[in-house]
Amino acid sequence: MEVNDLVVPKNVRVDDILDALQAYRPQGDLDLVRRAYALSAYCHKGQLRQDGSPYLSHPLAVAYILTRWRLDEVSIAAGLLHDVLEEAPHLVDVEQLRAVVGPEVTHIVQGLSKLARHAFTSAAQRQAEYFMRMLLAAAEDPRVLYVKLADRLHNLMTLDAVEPEKRLRVALETQTIFAPMALRLGVGEAYDLLSDLSLRYLDPESYHHIVQVLEKRRASAQALLDEVQRQLAGELESRGLTTATIQTRVKRPSSIYRKMRRKGIPPEQVHDILGVRVIVETVEQCYEVLGIVHQKWPYIRDEFDDYIARPKPNGYQSIHTAILLRHSDGLVPVEVQIRTYEMHEIAERGLAAHVIYKGAVPASDPRYLAWIRELKELEAQGATPEELIRSLQNLLDFDKVYVYTPKGEILELPKGATPVDFAFHVHTDLGMHCHAARVNGRQVALHYRLRTGDVVEIIPSPQQEPKESWLSFVVTHRARQKLRAYFRRKQQAQREAFRQTGRETLERLLEPYQWKVEDFYTRLRRTPEFPRLLGGLRADTLDDFLVWVGQRKVSEERLRHAIERLREEPSQEGLLKKLLQPFRGRRPATHAELILRNSEEPLTVEFRRAACCAPLPGEPVFLYFSAHPGRLPALHRADCPQRRELRADRLQTEIEWRPGEKETFPVPIHLEVEDRPGVLATVLDVFQKWNVNLSQVEARTHGGRGEIVLVAQVTDAGLLTRILRQLRNLSRVLAVRRVGLDRVPEAHDVSPAPS
Repeated sequence: MEVNDLVVPKNVRVDDILDALQAYRPQGDLDLVRRAYALSAYCHKGQLRQDGSPYLSHPLAVAYILTRWRLDEVSIAAGLLHDVLEEAPHLVDVEQLRAVVGPEVTHIVQGLSKLARHAFTSAAQRQAEYFMRMLLAAAEDPRVLYVKLADRLHNLMTLDAVEPEKRLRVALETQTIFAPMALRLGVGEAYDLLSDLSLRYLDPESYHHIVQVLEKRRASAQALLDEVQRQLAGELESRGLTTATIQTRVKRPSSIYRKMRRKGIPPEQVHDILGVRVIVETVEQCYEVLGIVHQKWPYIRDEFDDYIARPKPNGYQSIHTAILLRHSDGLVPVEVQIRTYEMHEIAERGLAAHVIYKGAVPASDPRYLAWIRELKELEAQGATPEELIRSLQNLLDFDKVYVYTPKGEILELPKGATPVDFAFHVHTDLGMHCHAARVNGRQVALHYRLRTGDVVEIIPSPQQEPKESWLSFVVTHRARQKLRAYFRRKQQAQREAFRQTGRETLERLLEPYQWKVEDFYTRLRRTPEFPRLLGGLRADTLDDFLVWVGQRKVSEERLRHAIERLREEPSQEGLLKKLLQPFRGRRPATHAELILRNSEEPLTVEFRRAACCAPLPGEPVFLYFSAHPGRLPALHRADCPQRRELRADRLQTEIEWRPGEKETFPVPIHLEVEDRPGVLATVLDVFQKWNVNLSQVEARTHGGRGEIVLVAQVTDAGLLTRILRQLRNLSRVLAVRRVGLDRVPEAHDVSPAPS
């Protein structure tokens, strides 16, 4: 479906407009619309648009769009007549217009007819004056802006007929002024369509790429949304919410484009493209629906916003949350909006919805018109037209700026972008060697914030290198990514130079003793001398240690002292004998044998499994000898989180674990599940199929979620991996993780029946 078809059908007739108006305003003045149409048809008779169609088709389309936003008959009459003073001044003047359609319609048409031929250039005084006259008229009657938005929307739909230069200029003006204006007025439909249509001309390659990606994903996405709608409708009906409406949607191209630019990713990597909207009668029902949604699906806590309690500045109200749905590709996020019917009308049509709910357009509503009053104050203070245009763009809080290269090419950058962002956008080499910048012919600081309409010239220098201070002011993902990569490479090169210097220093100091650097480091780590030598520095690897030596953070004098101390220490074999002495001749409590591979001969050692990580046969392990006399050595997993807390000189990694035949070991497992009947039985069935006993099971629920903690008796790591994989594949299991024995609460003993 073309985006145009969403708004205006082909060959709109005045009867279509009258029927639509009467449907939502039965008491509306239809005669006013008929008089306006007759005058418009008279003034535009014989005139053609640039695409060859009758000119009258344009005001008819504008009026039809206004019925979509449910504007009143005055607005629709103004839409039919908005061009007559400009296009047919020889047929009608202001006084004649007022005599036919009255002062309200005439005021709106006048506000739209001043200096209608305007160009989007920062130096064009005519453009600034036109906007100011239009906004001054809107300060008295906001319907001026709605007619203008409808006019611009239909012009964009037929923009292919104009020359490329004007096409680009109109699209850029729409993106910088009219789309943000629609957003400020709260006309969601207009904002979406204006953003999509202008993107199609400003960046056609990206637009068509996004459309292709959406088409490929549309079928599977819609199937997922249909299933959510079906399930949610059943839940709402069971709770008596029979008047609720559920809508589903896929994100629009412009929305996906904004996320692509913000995160620096292609459209294929934008996954949160699905949305569900629930519309109900009352605010209380909104929160009731929120509870239902959060109970039924897992939700993303950071994506929750309550705009009912805290409305947006443009009056928008709704509850936003995001749920996770299971899909063949994994968990898929879906945005959920919950609002009342009145909130929905205001969200889609802005303050025009007040015509329906309040009976009048709130011309003095500060949420909508404070920005117009601020522009009037700036004009009264003598601001230039160019300053007023830039102030308008800032007041609309648009999140992008459009700047020009010296050759006249237009670049889109996020709001707050600097010349450095501009340089990296053009080419990485230009960004790396960005020495200075000129904006509009004068030199500016590299942290200068660019504004729409600026002409930017970068002055490069081969000697210039990026500075770390640039990271404090660049805003584009590309600039930050390139700068971080540069500094990372520079840091790595410096680290490698220090590492090599450190190795050369150590080799020179160890040469008299014929020690290798690696052997020295291994022995040093096992002694209390190692942390004293580092003096608070951190060295997890030999390379880390060599870097500190190369940087002279570890002095040669301290290294010589450490070497002498090591020469006085007993050998590794001697140290191991000392550690093993209390446990010689004692058999393990289990049938498993632990073999120390680097001892003089294989020795069987009595040990205990560490409760913090509960290791299993088949996993990399290490043995730790406690400093407490008589306490059994503890066997830990190699990735045990407690390893950093243990003394390196009492740690033995050359371990081979030989379990006894069919011996089992307790392993705690924690599951987060949906709070649904039968979930626990499904989980226990997995263990029964693998013939695995459970020594403890505890289940509890809270906030719509369930939690199961159990202890499984398994033989080895391979079996545990298979069990965990099968648990994660269960439809109502949200998360599975292995925990230590020290984190298992008391529970009842439960064992599944043998298979």
